[in-house]
Amino acid sequence: MLDPGKIVIVTKNAALRGTMLADVLRAEYKIELETACDDYAVAMTSICDSEEGFTRLASALAAIDRDAAQRMQD
Repeated sequence: MLDPGKIVIVTKNAALRGTMLADVLRAEYKIELETACDDYAVAMTSICDSEEGFTRLASALAAIDRDAAQRMQD
């Protein structure tokens, strides 16, 4: 079933597992995900979310991705 209110972030074969991603988002960005497991994490959205909220999530994910890529190169 398609649910356009959920953003699924696939972490299979990524530097961070889904649970680790959820921990980083919570601790460093104050963003709470709906659920997370090893291979994915799920963000719940609604029509009440602001553009600023989506921008915060996108920016946080981009920063985490850059940091993970940098750690892998070091």
